[in-house]
Amino acid sequence: MKGFIAALMALVMVSTTLADEASLSSKLFDPSKTALALADGGVTAPSREAPTSPAASVKPSDLQPGRALLLSAMLPGAGEYYSGHKIRAALFFAMEIAAWTGVIYYYNQGQKKDKEFKQFADAHFKEQVYRDLEYGLALNPQYGRLRRLAWNL
Repeated sequence: MKGFIAALMALVMVSTTLADEASLSSKLFDPSKTALALADGGVTAPSREAPTSPAASVKPSDLQPGRALLLSAMLPGAGEYYSGHKIRAALFFAMEIAAWTGVIYYYNQGQKKDKEFKQFADAHFKEQVYRDLEYGLALNPQYGRLRRLAWNL
């Protein structure tokens, strides 16, 4: 529990720092140098005139990375939806639902097997046989023969 609280506090601190530094990418990467490096490599920068996706219609300066991070932490895909990527948001949310469905399904299957095992053990357990085998093992370190006898009972 302490680890979860520490991770949550770190997540909040990082997201508030990123929210304060909305123009972090422009501080890290000078746009003129990036465009020059792309041109030297034979790659042209994408044009800003024609939006190719719903996310392109949202101005990057209007988005806050910290808010997207917090939204994604609260609900998977919410950060993607906030940034305008609705298909990605639906994919992330669907994957989360599928994962939790699998967790619940297999947990219930394990509980059923555990119940079956306990019912079988209750039906077939013989205390005197167990005590005799345990006593024999305590007396004889060569317990291989006793183990074979136990399986034959």
